[in-house]
Amino acid sequence: MATTHQQTVSSRVYSSGIPERVIAQSREHHLVIDGPDYAGGPGEALMPVEVFLSGIGGCAVAMFDRIARAESILLKYSALDISGTWTRHAPNANGFTLFERVTLKFVFAGVTEAQGAHLIEVFKANCPLYGSIAASAGEVQVEYAVET
Repeated sequence: MATTHQQTVSSRVYSSGIPERVIAQSREHHLVIDGPDYAGGPGEALMPVEVFLSGIGGCAVAMFDRIARAESILLKYSALDISGTWTRHAPNANGFTLFERVTLKFVFAGVTEAQGAHLIEVFKANCPLYGSIAASAGEVQVEYAVET
């Protein structure tokens, strides 16, 4: 059984001098994030929601590699297509705008159906980004396919 321990990470996000273009810095890495073009931002770089959804994908794919290595699963490849839907300017009763639906479509190569299901269950139980959407989104749909 894995031991639990608290983990903290941090980022600094600051204005770039271009309206609605910000720089996110974590450790020595930098990422440009733009406000969406439909709301008047540049819309050229990743938008904040895209960064969030990409973070869920990064959490999943990296975790799959780690689990496969630890459990001698012959995972050749994994990928995630993820999308989120929400209604702009429509906060819920608590004043928050939340995803109405998040869809995750995983693809695995080199694993059995049972191993693919296991990888997803471990990810769902351990990724705080997934946990955040699972606890708040109206609907979370998870699908997967195993390729040979």
